[in-house]
Amino acid sequence: MIYFDNAATSFYKPPQVVGAAVSTIKNLSVNAGRGGHFMSLKGARLMTSAREKIAAFFGAIDASFVIFTPGCTAALNTALFGLNLAGKHVITTALEHNSVLRPLFELKRRGDISLTVINPKPDGTVDADMISECIRRSTALVVTTHVSNVTGAVLPIRQIGAMCRKNNLIYIVDAAQSAGLLAIDMARDNIDILALPAHKGLHSLPGTGALIINDRVSLKPLILGGTGTRSDSLLQPPSLPEGFEAGTVNLPGIAAMGRAVDLLNECFDERHGKVIALASQLYDMLYSLPGVKIYSPRLSPSGIITFNVKGMYSEDVCDALSCDFGICVRGGLHCAPLCHKALSTSDTGAVRASLSFSNTVDEIDSFYRAIKEISAK
Repeated sequence: MIYFDNAATSFYKPPQVVGAAVSTIKNLSVNAGRGGHFMSLKGARLMTSAREKIAAFFGAIDASFVIFTPGCTAALNTALFGLNLAGKHVITTALEHNSVLRPLFELKRRGDISLTVINPKPDGTVDADMISECIRRSTALVVTTHVSNVTGAVLPIRQIGAMCRKNNLIYIVDAAQSAGLLAIDMARDNIDILALPAHKGLHSLPGTGALIINDRVSLKPLILGGTGTRSDSLLQPPSLPEGFEAGTVNLPGIAAMGRAVDLLNECFDERHGKVIALASQLYDMLYSLPGVKIYSPRLSPSGIITFNVKGMYSEDVCDALSCDFGICVRGGLHCAPLCHKALSTSDTGAVRASLSFSNTVDEIDSFYRAIKEISAK
């Protein structure tokens, strides 16, 4: 089996990450911070430790601004529905995943916001000048992906963040495809809200993620319920982070996420370099095939190479790879319909191969041979 669907979720989970989750399940299956006994307090300390690691790795101003979520989609929904955007104008891009587009278009449908969606340049990116040209007096928020989940194109978030800060706009970055793969520093990059999953570039577990904010942001919680604090109040306490983590937290997932960050601190550059090398090799090999059209940049630090085979629907290529060669990739629209509209691939979709540091040169060779055979039919 060859797994090239890491943009959906990473297949390889380091044993240290799995071990952290298993150890927590076996030895610390408690409701962290929801009681005064020593086991609950031990669970709370584990959460605090993980928060501190995540805050440091992503350049947050304080660990209390790290909110654990069930994933990146939940983090984005918490941010977009938690901000006070009534009567405001929002700017986003056609590169966005439905976890951004659907909340924004729902807010637009309700009449809460006006919305501008920017189409990408021929190189597949959107820059700060393009966003600046769309600013109105009522503009309050800019939301962009860091890396397109369709093409792997990287947006210049530092420049966009600086432009947003200059214009007193809140800037949300969807780091679903970049967290753990590209360097992100919220302070340096002028990011106000960062949403990220644990199960992709961090190579941790599904069902965990984080929403990280700064002190420029005021949010209302999306989920209301027990927090372990202010139980006398019938209203949700606004305190960070507990007010945004109602219910029982995923302590094994949080433990695994913290351990995953430990590993990234040890080998980030090594992983990053390997992904770029593998993706560049795959790009060059696919580019040599006359029946293949590539939509991704050659140097793809995200490891995403998206393409089509002439005369074939993307799902048919994916089925052939899966059934005949044991290769796992993703076809279709990748939950990013406006990006495919911009690429003129709405009818066919596209084949997305997404690599990880755990992939090998031999797997790249096998994938190339498979596509060469499929495209020759």
